[in-house]
Amino acid sequence: MVVSEVHCHPVIFLWSVMATPPFWTMIWFRIFIILAILCGVYYLFRTRQTLIRKLKQTFDEKYQASSKELQEALDQLEVQHEEIVVQKRELKLREKDQENLLWFNHGLGLFSDIISKNREDVRQLCKIFIRKLVEYVEVEQGGIFLINDDEEDHPCLELSGSYAYSIERTGQQFMPGEGYVGTCYTSREFMEIDNLTEQYSEVRSGLGNEYVKHLLLAPLKVNDQCIGVVELGSFKKIKGYRVSFVEKLMETFASIINTERANTKLKRLIDHSTFQAKELAESEEQLRLNLEKIMATQEEYAHRENELVRQVEEAANREKMLNHEIADLKRRIEALTRRHRDS
Repeated sequence: MVVSEVHCHPVIFLWSVMATPPFWTMIWFRIFIILAILCGVYYLFRTRQTLIRKLKQTFDEKYQASSKELQEALDQLEVQHEEIVVQKRELKLREKDQENLLWFNHGLGLFSDIISKNREDVRQLCKIFIRKLVEYVEVEQGGIFLINDDEEDHPCLELSGSYAYSIERTGQQFMPGEGYVGTCYTSREFMEIDNLTEQYSEVRSGLGNEYVKHLLLAPLKVNDQCIGVVELGSFKKIKGYRVSFVEKLMETFASIINTERANTKLKRLIDHSTFQAKELAESEEQLRLNLEKIMATQEEYAHRENELVRQVEEAANREKMLNHEIADLKRRIEALTRRHRDS
């Protein structure tokens, strides 16, 4: 707006010009700018928040996907690890089984050689066999009890071979059904007795004396017949594959023992028969000689009898002749007597 003032004297014209300030200096513009800046900042903030949210969502999705993949990978690794562990365990078991199989087969070969070298003498075989068995199975002591049925009414299990038995058990015998050995014999079954509390069998060594805690009793079976029992004593439980080894070994050992005992009995019978045959032959020879003597004696007696008969006959003839002579003499005497009387 332009305002003019008029003065009378002197006349001076004054012009006042009022200029409008620039809009950027105005309050409203500043407020607008501030609002615009605030709106821009807000928009940027919201945009950033949205972007961040989207990025976070994308990241979360990728993270979840990665986590899922990682978890799947971990699960797969865990499965693979378990499979590897199982495979390692199986491999160890196979290696152990292989070692046990090698030990098993080596033992069969070892004892087959022992049996073949000592089968002629059953008692010697039992002693060597039980010593090697105790050492190979890694127990503390053992014994072999064989049935003695020479007396059919009173059969008993006699100790035929032992290793690390105390003196008290030397020559030990069991009746069928008596004790663990007799029970194993009558049942004809393998017996494993663990955690023995009784003082069953003592092991004596330089370190001291101790009683066995575990027993393995193996029957010696041939078909349905039991011919004895093998007893093994240990301080610790005998492992399963070693029990299987003993069970397998007893089949061969029982067969050999039964065969050799039968051969021994047969040989004894043959020797006895040979002795009897020899005695019979000697008796027959003696009888023949006696018979010859008797026959010679009989012939001599017959000859003597004939001679006696002959002598008797001669004597009878002589007697007869003598009687004739006596009768003739009597007649002559009577005749002479009659003649004498007549004269």
